[in-house]
Amino acid sequence: MTTPSGAGRTVRRIIRPLLAVVIGAGVLLTAAATSASAATTSGTVVYSAQINLPAPPASNFSGSAGGDGWGLAFTPDAVYNVFHHQSQLTVACHLQTDASSCWSPETITDGSGNQFSTPGMPGMWMDQANGHLYVFATRNVDATGGVVCIDTTIAATNTDPFCGFTALTAVGDAPLDTWPMSGITNPVVVGSNWYAFNYVAGTPSGTRDQLLCFSLATQSACPSQPYAVNIGSSPSVTDLNPSPGIAAFGNQIVIPVGLAATEELACLDVTTNGNCTGSWPVDSTSTSYPSGTNGAPFPMLNATGAATGFCLPTTTDPCFALDGTSVATPAGMTSAVAANNPWDGPAVTIGARAYVVDGNNDNMDCWDYSTGASCTNFPKPLVNSSYTYSVNADPQRPTCLWTNADNGSAQIQNFDAYTGGPCGQGAIRVLAASLVAPSNACIPANYTNLQVIVPARNQYTSGSVQFEDFSGNPLPSIPDQPLNNTGSVDLAPLNLTTLSPLPQFLITLNGAGSPPEVDVKLTWTGTYSPACTTGNQHVSNGQGYRLGARDGGVFAFGAAAFFGSMTGKHLNGPMVGLASTPDGGGYWQAASDGGVFAFGDATYHGGLGASAHLNAPIVGIASTPTGGGYWLVAADGGVFAYGDAQFYGSAGSTRLAAPIVGMAATPSGKGYWLVAADGGVFAYGDARFQGSMAGKALAGPIVAMAASADGRGYLLVGSDGGVFAFGDAQFQGSMAGKSISGSVSGIETTSSGAGYWLDATDGGVFAFGDTQFLGCMVGSPLNAPMEGITG
Repeated sequence: MTTPSGAGRTVRRIIRPLLAVVIGAGVLLTAAATSASAATTSGTVVYSAQINLPAPPASNFSGSAGGDGWGLAFTPDAVYNVFHHQSQLTVACHLQTDASSCWSPETITDGSGNQFSTPGMPGMWMDQANGHLYVFATRNVDATGGVVCIDTTIAATNTDPFCGFTALTAVGDAPLDTWPMSGITNPVVVGSNWYAFNYVAGTPSGTRDQLLCFSLATQSACPSQPYAVNIGSSPSVTDLNPSPGIAAFGNQIVIPVGLAATEELACLDVTTNGNCTGSWPVDSTSTSYPSGTNGAPFPMLNATGAATGFCLPTTTDPCFALDGTSVATPAGMTSAVAANNPWDGPAVTIGARAYVVDGNNDNMDCWDYSTGASCTNFPKPLVNSSYTYSVNADPQRPTCLWTNADNGSAQIQNFDAYTGGPCGQGAIRVLAASLVAPSNACIPANYTNLQVIVPARNQYTSGSVQFEDFSGNPLPSIPDQPLNNTGSVDLAPLNLTTLSPLPQFLITLNGAGSPPEVDVKLTWTGTYSPACTTGNQHVSNGQGYRLGARDGGVFAFGAAAFFGSMTGKHLNGPMVGLASTPDGGGYWQAASDGGVFAFGDATYHGGLGASAHLNAPIVGIASTPTGGGYWLVAADGGVFAYGDAQFYGSAGSTRLAAPIVGMAATPSGKGYWLVAADGGVFAYGDARFQGSMAGKALAGPIVAMAASADGRGYLLVGSDGGVFAFGDAQFQGSMAGKSISGSVSGIETTSSGAGYWLDATDGGVFAFGDTQFLGCMVGSPLNAPMEGITG
């Protein structure tokens, strides 16, 4: 919904005392004439990451009529399951708040009435951006295996919300087994790919008994898939019901196969799409696995949670290293991890813990490799659940686990992975491991701050934080810390990394009423690496910035690196925008004709260019949070989306009092704001209108805007250097009323939201709040004025 600038709203200008300002006048670069500094991204930087924990879900759900499920998939509001071992694909949905059905179970066909058969262990994957649910299945009409797309956003009104089928086998190569059901195994995710084994009885041929691969990034078949798997010489695959469960350990996928004469454990390395290095395939005949009665392998981990091998959930729990050699079973494991049933799927790992479902006894078993013992509060009885099949991680709640079973009044249920109690009850548990990128190179040098952003500090009477180690054991040397009047705790003096490199934080909010939705932000320092900014992690752009000139020149300062520019190249229009990728490893330049130019790790996703007819010139560019796309905005309010950027509306058909001059995206990437030269603001998607300067007297026209760190506010800047803060954006000072030699042309905020830079057309840079002045172009010869700044 579009919110016109100032319509029906109270316009608010925040004026606060001017903070210390460092002005860039007079600072020269020795390499000024090259359009770039030699700065590189290195040294210690400040990282931050924010997590949203929704309000707790209902603790248990009875199954939908018509069939039992297996795995589960989630959106923030709902939980989905697909009925398994069926000759038709049926999907059910329950609301998380009260366990009620979203809609009656839907049967999916391909639009021509052709049905799909589901495997014994049909895993699912939900695209959180568009609500498309993906399921491995066999198309009955021609025995082709692949992935079915279900559009859950239209399921309430469309009885067959089919949105596509991606064939991954040859026609006829995924026949139904003797059940009958699809023989495709449960899928596993490694990186951005989704794998399943096309298990077919008999002698492997064609695409039978090969590993299928579906790209979650492109929602299409992986290049050169399916991949051949070595299951021994002259094998004859036996028919097993269900097909044996596969599991992923690091970059290796272990595939159990029953053969006529032996039992085998095959392994494929997804980095090479070839056989794993070592003693593969492994003869597992002596273990009666997989043709016995047990589920998928579960991981062996070291004390920090890295995979070192795997074990088989039989009565003796035999274990193997990643090279296929046999290793000793940890002492005590056989009494903690029971033999489960063949319908039981892969384990879930949290830190150094492996959670293994035991459908024979309807328990959740747990082994903690950091302590070498069964997890405290486990095994957990799964009450009112009969013949439990799977354990599933909640994508919104990192310590919430869900199970699904054959039947029972609590067929689907959830519990906290540490206490075993209902998810979201008691203290709010935040794992550093769910915020810090999973690499030894990314372990923090020191934790500096934890802040509860939502609920706001005035919505609870008091709060505190307790500290536990990687495995959930209290850190007795650190007393509880109170939340201050901003909802924050200063972590720097606690030296958490000397006690627990990846600690846990248990947050208590007193007087907050029923368990609320919570947003928590963690900040830490560490050595810069692009690997440490691959997800929700952001490096503070207080460490560097880039300036963009109208002739295509790019000038880099501090930790911001130079990757190239359009200086000296033929341009059909001047450069009007510069946007960095989320990890700072690249950037895009946008020209007034709609041309886009990518440098570093920025990817070109399309543009307009000289051949496009525009009603008004392009004036800005904004990146999506993933870096997989961008928006262009024109002076008439037209918006153009590329890559994974979605179109949420525009002001192209709106009568404007002044031209659009810039835009900013929300942190979710599901919305954006446009700003006009008169200060009017237009909100689209999940962007919220928080006020504007429309109708107010301005010393200079508005030239740019920037979103606050959490997207609940924004900053506008005028050509005179005046800064206007709305929503929760923090005013940290401005250049209004100051003498500057060029007009201000852009604004860039730090990831903390507590500071920003302004840049001017003469190359001047002005730092406010927690930013640093790192250099500018004032006094250096420029071929064209500066038109923007980015981190």
